[in-house]
Amino acid sequence: MVRDYGGVDLPRWRPGQRGLFLRHWLAQILLVAGFLVFASLPTAFAISGGFHSDKPDFATQAGGPPCREISEAEFNRGWADPPRRFRFGAATFARHRGDADCTARAPGGVGRAFATCNFDAPWAIAATFDGKTRWWSVGGGYSATVDARRSGLTCRISGKFHYYPGT
Repeated sequence: MVRDYGGVDLPRWRPGQRGLFLRHWLAQILLVAGFLVFASLPTAFAISGGFHSDKPDFATQAGGPPCREISEAEFNRGWADPPRRFRFGAATFARHRGDADCTARAPGGVGRAFATCNFDAPWAIAATFDGKTRWWSVGGGYSATVDARRSGLTCRISGKFHYYPGT
C-alpha cells in the first residue's frame, strides 16, 4: 500500500493561515510588552516623585514665613472639642484640625537630633518643650512645620495645603 502526502516541496500557507500566525505572535509580543510596562510603573512612579512632587519637601525646605503667635485663650476660643494632643520625643504637640507627621532630624545629618512635625491644614498648633509652651495660628488651607530644638520652638508655614485623595 502506498500513501501520497504531496510532493517534496515545502508546505504552503493555506488561505488565512498567514494572518492567523501573525496575529498569534503579535498578541504574544503585545502581552509581554504590556506586562513589562505595567511592571515598571511602580519604579517610574517612585523616581518621578509620585503625587506629591509639587508639595514642599520638609527635609530640605529652609522654611517659609513664621506662624502667627497667639495666646492660650485664642488657641482654645470657639472649639467645642478638645485639641488633639500627642507626644513625640521630649516635646508635646496639640492641634485643632489637620493631621501631623513627625520625625527626628539632626542638623546637617550630625549632632543632636530634634523633633520636627509637619502639620497638614491645622487651624492652630501648640507645642511644649523644656517647660515652655507656645501657641500659633496657621489659618485654614496652609501647612506648617514645627521644630523643637534646644534653642527653642519654631513654627513656619510650609505652603498651601493640597489634598490628594487616596494617599
